[in-house]
Amino acid sequence: MAQRFAYATLLRLREAEEEQQETLLKRAAHHVQELRDLLVNAIQERRNQSQMCREALERGTSAAEMLWREQCLVGADRSVEQLNIAVNRAEQILANQQVLFRQARQKREVLTTLRDQHAESARLADAKREQQQQDEIFLIRKLLEQDEQTGTKAN
Repeated sequence: MAQRFAYATLLRLREAEEEQQETLLKRAAHHVQELRDLLVNAIQERRNQSQMCREALERGTSAAEMLWREQCLVGADRSVEQLNIAVNRAEQILANQQVLFRQARQKREVLTTLRDQHAESARLADAKREQQQQDEIFLIRKLLEQDEQTGTKAN
């Protein structure tokens, strides 16, 4: 009985660990998606600024305004670059978290299998013990019946 309690306790621990790793995995996936969305928006903003620069050139804007627009493009390029780096880091963290989650799940599954095998082994041992007891009772009754029959014959 103590072993069954130990399995149950360890299994609860493994399940909690698996749930924690799954929660972290979901957070990491959500973070990656948020960064990808920000990257898409930054790329679109960069395209818009580039288009506005072309239109300003066609209109014949001043050098100061063109310099300002060029600085905006440089800032947009920097934002896109930084977001690309952040997405790559977040994807690496996500990949690592997927490994940790799979390991936690595997540990829980192994322990579940061990618990089930232990329970089946205990059930078989109980059934064997019960069968032995029934066999012994049968043999005792048979011996008693034989003794009664031999005792009746002697009388």
